[in-house]
Amino acid sequence: MEANTLTRGVIMPSIKKFNGTAEEYVNFKAVIEMSFWANPVDFIIVRNKIIFIGCNLEGPALLWFRDIIAEESTYLETYATFVENYKNCLSDPSYTIKYANALRKCYQGRRSVISYATEFKEYARGANFNDTFIMDQFRRGLNGRINHYLVLTAASENLESLIQSASSIESNLLAASVYTQSYDNKYPQKQSQNHGY
Repeated sequence: MEANTLTRGVIMPSIKKFNGTAEEYVNFKAVIEMSFWANPVDFIIVRNKIIFIGCNLEGPALLWFRDIIAEESTYLETYATFVENYKNCLSDPSYTIKYANALRKCYQGRRSVISYATEFKEYARGANFNDTFIMDQFRRGLNGRINHYLVLTAASENLESLIQSASSIESNLLAASVYTQSYDNKYPQKQSQNHGY
């Protein structure tokens, strides 16, 4: 497998070329974004980002890219317009609907907040809802006991801080449960005596 050498000796594996298969779009997009993040110096210029994506396409996706270059399309003028067209042409149109439905059915249940949050964030990325809705939906899916205490905390500004608050509450509840159990085992309550009152 070929590798791209980045600055400071970090080696990134080669990207699997994207052929336009809708199911692979999300993973390809994630790998591209990670490449931009890992080596920001090379991607300061918008054109470099577009070229990098184009060089990692094959099959129908590469033909689509070739056509917009040949037409000197306005989609090549800014990265945002390029990505919007790229998404419209190469992603699965039902993807957002599938993830939105999965997000609405995602609940914490008996698992940890972090386990719930991991699954929830995966669906949230694909659902394309605004932050306010995402945070509200996350709270709806939380365990009722955690949600009860969450009301007493300061309002969270984003999903990450909400997850952190919920996780902290979960840890405190677990610690309190362990402490109470330990205390009850050490000092069992004496049965009340019936004095005939």
